[in-house]
Amino acid sequence: GWFNAFIFVFSNVSTKSFAWGRSSAGTAIELMRITRDGQLGINQAVPTAQLDVKGSGSTSATTSFLVENSSATELFKVLDDGGIGVGTATPNSSALIDMTSTTKGFLPPKMTTTEMNAIGSPASGLMIFDRVTSQWMGYDGASWVIIG
Repeated sequence: GWFNAFIFVFSNVSTKSFAWGRSSAGTAIELMRITRDGQLGINQAVPTAQLDVKGSGSTSATTSFLVENSSATELFKVLDDGGIGVGTATPNSSALIDMTSTTKGFLPPKMTTTEMNAIGSPASGLMIFDRVTSQWMGYDGASWVIIG
């Protein structure tokens, strides 16, 4: 039946971890591991973060991480090529982050002028909203400039 072919659970005394997986042609395939430190690895035998998810591919055709609501609407998606989709099931392949909505906008970090000027080594292209001047600001590689 499905139980014998699908799932196995084992604990490792030396690493103090638990793993779950399946069997394929008599070979155990690990799918998930919880370490003694509470790290969870999905498709990752040695998690290096609290949640470590390893995708199954390396292109935009495969998904590493997906969050859906109770209606199965995709809310947040990380593709195996590094693309991120927020509010879209199909992030644009030319974008690192594709945010799609007909009812909400993009909200950048909001801070004071003093906080903005305290950012150490800002990256060229960095954007913020200055709450003191009520202006969009961008770093051009040398100084903060008003955008728009």
